[in-house]
Amino acid sequence: FETSLKLIVSAMHHHPDNQMLAGNLLGILNEAKMFEKAIGQGKQLIQQFPDDLNVINNYGNALIQKKLYREAAIVLDSALSRGLERIDLWYHSGIALRGSLDFSEAAKRFKRTLVDDPKYDLSLGYLLDALRQCCDWTQVSDIQRAIEERCETGFVVIDPFTMMAVSGDPIRQRRVAELYAEKFYPQTSDPLWTGEVYSHDRIRVGYLSADYHEHATSYLMAELFESHDKSQFETYAISFGKHSDGAMRQRLVRAFDHFIDVNDKTDREVAEMMRELEIDIAIDLNGYTKHNRTGIFAYRAAPIQINYLGYPGTLGA
Repeated sequence: FETSLKLIVSAMHHHPDNQMLAGNLLGILNEAKMFEKAIGQGKQLIQQFPDDLNVINNYGNALIQKKLYREAAIVLDSALSRGLERIDLWYHSGIALRGSLDFSEAAKRFKRTLVDDPKYDLSLGYLLDALRQCCDWTQVSDIQRAIEERCETGFVVIDPFTMMAVSGDPIRQRRVAELYAEKFYPQTSDPLWTGEVYSHDRIRVGYLSADYHEHATSYLMAELFESHDKSQFETYAISFGKHSDGAMRQRLVRAFDHFIDVNDKTDREVAEMMRELEIDIAIDLNGYTKHNRTGIFAYRAAPIQINYLGYPGTLGA
């Protein structure tokens, strides 16, 4: 990503009116999960290229990734209302409206997405969820059957979290999780840990979470963190959630040997940091829940990687 970003920035410096470069710049920033930078650039570029579909889509997606759903919906729906239609604009508009809890309008966008492509990633699952949120049961049974059939053929039509509300069958849940992990979080072909044996006086355990604040996960885990035998375990909190100075955050900071905020780092940078620290066991406390950083684990930064507590299902990875 760094090389691509440098090349595009350099090219835009010499060709500031090239709209293809503008859209690609935002796309690269999103791929690198540098969403705040993408939003900053997007505010400028959408003024310069108000009708460019790549700029609109990538800017809208960056806003979605930062949970700025209403702002994203305004950007995307403004383009759609001007006749600037493309399947990913319909899809991301649905995501933005779903995040804004406008499930009725979100369902319309997902239906429109599926008109263009009945197999478009995750749209069928999100449509089902939106209809259920609206208590519109007229199509639910048919959509559930379609989801089950298409999962058997290898299509990523629903995310694992939503699937938990659709089916209690653990085999189907695992199949959905495997397809989802392979599509969105494939394990790197160049893992950071390749079998080296660490020789530490204490086992180094890293807990990764977005929820080190007043949150259910922290209420459930705080005493566990405090109860580690510090003569045998060295504990690391790796935090990528919102900043907090509350009582729970202070308690957690005291509970760990090391408390590290990685909000300003990419998934790759966090994984590289963990490899440099020689973390023996990395524990994902988010799984497929809100604000997760599942991509960190795709780089195989630790010999043992575990999904625990926050997400009550398999990650399929």
